[in-house]
Amino acid sequence: MVVELKLSDNHDIALDLWKLAHMTRENGLYGYTPGAHVILNLQQQTVAQSIIFVGGAPHPELAGWFQRHFDRIGVIQ
Repeated sequence: MVVELKLSDNHDIALDLWKLAHMTRENGLYGYTPGAHVILNLQQQTVAQSIIFVGGAPHPELAGWFQRHFDRIGVIQ
């Protein structure tokens, strides 16, 4: 698994998403499955957003499942 972490005040995520797409491609050079892009809001101690990549593309169902776990907890632990 490959993870890109970003703080919520850094809005430049385009390169992160591009890297995750390429690192999680099937038959790609890296072979990671899955990948996660996680945006942390340290002030509120929350995970502001998360995107899960599988097969070189965002996977909305897994991203929703992943994010709900953080929403339920409510704080970064």
